[in-house]
Amino acid sequence: MSRRQQEYGQKETTRLLADGISSVRESEEIAIATGDALRGQRSMLEGIRGDVDEMKNVSTSAAESIRQIERRTVRKKICLWSTILVLFVANIVLLVTMWKHGGKIFYRVEAADPAPPPSNENGIRYSEIGNGGFDGGSGGGEKGHA
Repeated sequence: MSRRQQEYGQKETTRLLADGISSVRESEEIAIATGDALRGQRSMLEGIRGDVDEMKNVSTSAAESIRQIERRTVRKKICLWSTILVLFVANIVLLVTMWKHGGKIFYRVEAADPAPPPSNENGIRYSEIGNGGFDGGSGGGEKGHA
């Protein structure tokens, strides 16, 4: 080889080495920037994971609250339907009682051994007054004549 070729080869090798070193430096800078970006993303992902855990806790709490509301609603419905049933039965009993006693809600039960009705100072029974049993003085306790 000639000296010129050797010099050219050395220059070319030096140039290629310089280009290689330059490429390595650029790659190193890119790697450093990528590392910084990945570290930033890691901290963001850790923050997101914390947020997800918090949302999971809130979701679990909300689900429990919804279950409590559903249980309370079922209890209220049972109470309401029980009240409706009791009132319905009471209405049926009232209707049957009224039907048995000629449409009266309140009726008097006659005792087996009734006490004599009260009377005034003349011995006239109050039950005879106003019932057509007293004719205004024609006779003691006789029914009036028409």
